[in-house]
Amino acid sequence: MWLAKIAGLITAESAPGDGVHLGLPPHWRTAAWACGAWLAGRAVLLGSGEEIDAAGLVPELSVAFAPEDLCAGAEVQVLVPVASLALRWSGELPALVLDGAADLMSYPDHFAPVDVSTDHLCLTDLAAAGCRDGAQPVTLTRADLVARVEAAGSTGPGSSRAVLVRSPGTAQALQEVLAAWYTGRTAVVLTPEAGDDVVAAAIRQEGIAGAQVD
Repeated sequence: MWLAKIAGLITAESAPGDGVHLGLPPHWRTAAWACGAWLAGRAVLLGSGEEIDAAGLVPELSVAFAPEDLCAGAEVQVLVPVASLALRWSGELPALVLDGAADLMSYPDHFAPVDVSTDHLCLTDLAAAGCRDGAQPVTLTRADLVARVEAAGSTGPGSSRAVLVRSPGTAQALQEVLAAWYTGRTAVVLTPEAGDDVVAAAIRQEGIAGAQVD
């Protein structure tokens, strides 16, 4: 449902550009917005607004938890709440900025996927280590992403019905979520700042075998 609504908003509010900017850390909303963008046939851009600008990219839409993390050059800006169950962004929205929770409610629960080729650009990670030192960003086509997900899931479903996703990097966390789904498991995404008590509770409640508290 959420993916369809997100794809609907992206399609209705923006025209295809250099991608949908996700100025978000690992979080279930990050995975939802990435998948919604892919459902709409768009690419995903990861990195700060400064990194996006320095690369000369102009995203059609920028999504963040806080105004300062939005890309100023984006055609459309969206703020989403950090709280997992929140149905609207807390506080007063800046002018012309959309609410990435409340404004989704008017969109249908179904969306026909946009057909794109396997060599269509899928993900650009400007936040990858070394990019600030002049290295090229990580770019993946749809075929590249599928290959990575299939390789990560090649070990099979395992003994646990859920997978704990704790990667600090958004790109890696997204791939781990997709790999979990590929093997028929639930992805339990924890934000980087989650404490040991939260991790232990997630492991216990979700029955995650093999996961440990650091």
